[in-house]
Amino acid sequence: RDNWAGFTPQEKSFAEMLAEAFGEEEAHAIMRAFAESIESEWSETAAYRADLSLNRAERRGGYGALIVKSKPDKADIEVNGRAWSDPTDTEKWTSAGDKKVRLTREGCEPAEGEATVRAGQSTTFYRELVCQ
Repeated sequence: RDNWAGFTPQEKSFAEMLAEAFGEEEAHAIMRAFAESIESEWSETAAYRADLSLNRAERRGGYGALIVKSKPDKADIEVNGRAWSDPTDTEKWTSAGDKKVRLTREGCEPAEGEATVRAGQSTTFYRELVCQ
C-alpha cells in the first residue's frame, strides 16, 4: 500500500464475521477466549490517531463483554431499552460505553442500574432481585 489511506476498513468487524460463520453464541465464546488469552501487549507510536487505526474496533469505540447476572437467575434483560434474547445469567459482546441495564422477572420487583463496558474487557452487572 502506498500510505495509511490504503488500509481501508472492512465492511464488517471481525466479531460480526465470526457471528455469521459460527452463530452469536459461539462467536461470543471465541471472542472471550481470545480476549482472555492476551496477557499483555505493547506498541509505540510517535503520534497516535484512532481515526488511522488498523483496528476497526478502536475506530468504532471497541467492543467488550457484558456479563449480566441476577439472584434469582432467569430474569429478562434489557440493555439501553433493547431486550436480550437470553435471560440471566448470560454474556454478550457489545459496543463499549455506558449501558443502562434493567432486569425483570415475574413475581419480582424490577432492578435497574448502569454498567460501563470497556473495549476488550469483561464487565459484570449483578443484582439481587426482591421477589414475593
